[in-house]
Amino acid sequence: MVSEQHAAQGSPASDKRPAKVWRRLFLSSSHQDTGARHLGFAVIAGAIGFILTQLMRTEFVAPGMQVFGDADSFNLLVAGYGLVMALFVIAPALVGGFGSWFVPTMIGAGAMAFPRLQVIAFWLLPVALILLVVSLHEAAGGAVSPFQLGLAALVLAGISAVLVAINFVTTILNMRASGMSLHRMPLYVWSILVTSAFLLLWLPVLGGAVTVLVSHQNHAALFVEPAGGRPDVNRYAFWFLVHPEVYVLLLPSFGIVSQIVATFSRRPVLGHLALAYAMVAMGFVGFIAWAQQLYAGDIAGNARSYFIFISIVIALPASLSIVSWLVTMWRGAVSFRTPMLWALGFVFLLSVGALTGVADVGMTRAAPDAHLLRAHFQYVLALGAVFAVFANWFYWFPKITGLLFNEPLAKLQFWVTFVGVNLAVFTQHFLGLVVTLRRFVGYPNADAGWQQLTTVGSDLTLAGLGIFVVCMAEAVLRRNVANQNPWKATTGEWTTL
Repeated sequence: MVSEQHAAQGSPASDKRPAKVWRRLFLSSSHQDTGARHLGFAVIAGAIGFILTQLMRTEFVAPGMQVFGDADSFNLLVAGYGLVMALFVIAPALVGGFGSWFVPTMIGAGAMAFPRLQVIAFWLLPVALILLVVSLHEAAGGAVSPFQLGLAALVLAGISAVLVAINFVTTILNMRASGMSLHRMPLYVWSILVTSAFLLLWLPVLGGAVTVLVSHQNHAALFVEPAGGRPDVNRYAFWFLVHPEVYVLLLPSFGIVSQIVATFSRRPVLGHLALAYAMVAMGFVGFIAWAQQLYAGDIAGNARSYFIFISIVIALPASLSIVSWLVTMWRGAVSFRTPMLWALGFVFLLSVGALTGVADVGMTRAAPDAHLLRAHFQYVLALGAVFAVFANWFYWFPKITGLLFNEPLAKLQFWVTFVGVNLAVFTQHFLGLVVTLRRFVGYPNADAGWQQLTTVGSDLTLAGLGIFVVCMAEAVLRRNVANQNPWKATTGEWTTL
């Protein structure tokens, strides 16, 4: 019989019993459970984003209006799609999901500094997503102001990101294992640290921009009154949100791709510290490059030259990272497993996106409003970051689930998706060269061919998503158990139980 004292302390058997499912789902503050919640939420938000993108694609099946009653509704849906993908899919997956799950293990901490703070940060995200979806519905004919709901969603998502950033900075700086200096940290941990510091510096200023926007829209407040009339506060707030957000989402991608390249090249990535400080440089330059798309097409002279120069400067750290990855592979014994394929796909998409970004800023005034800019953002953010999410998932799938996936099926999904997304987005460059404006729903009959190719690419991408679902279902049903370190990686999450 167990003694009262032993019963009060809890028996070993009772300590090992798994918590109830509902308790782990809603209340557990374990960093692994928090990461799982973020990943599950990202899947749900991704399904919403996929529905929105299919609606947009249906609209472009033929010239004229197909789904939406007016151009304003279509443009609002495009903005909603961008916010869903950036704030509720990619960021929760790369930072809140994989970051919460693996950063403490990588640095030997075992837990986050403020576990309950991470839980609070997560539960703000579903509320924000609901407000954003309701704002899109209200914009289609509801009674509540969609503008107010959208701003409320943005504020809640921003608060969640600040809480997560505080937690990561504290954990990484104060809870590292003995002997792990900053310069010895894995590059993924570096990327999360730089991203978190970037969020803490950027989001409060974004909050000020949103306050100016609310005051401007609701109270006719004029913080600046140029001679030509009111300032275009909407565009300023939009670009201050979007352009730094690109680097917030890309930096974790740089970190995990560096680790995947090192693992499947069987050698340390070339220039570990150089890559770490390249991420710091990208974060810093992101602060002074946010207005490049806003100004580059509207002004001339020295100011225009400045933003073109900054666009080139911010491409240099990314170029350094790409060169480092390629040289690492060139001198290594490369194994083209599924995570490596997704990492290489990310490198290709990033290279195309960086080139189009520099070219876009240096082109005519019409270019910032044409499909060239849309293609640039799709390559860098919507495609590049999503490829990094898939690289993350397949790389850590054996660690998360303890199972192996079907390698040929996973590779088939990669190639179908890779061909599909490039066919869907690269055609947008040709539409941009003829200055087809992205804010207009309709398009001339001469562009119908390119638009139909884009639709074919979108259908291929949908097929790739279906293959992914089949691959995951097959892995769960077949239950081929993975060993502790199937990739023979050297970072802490693989070498510890």
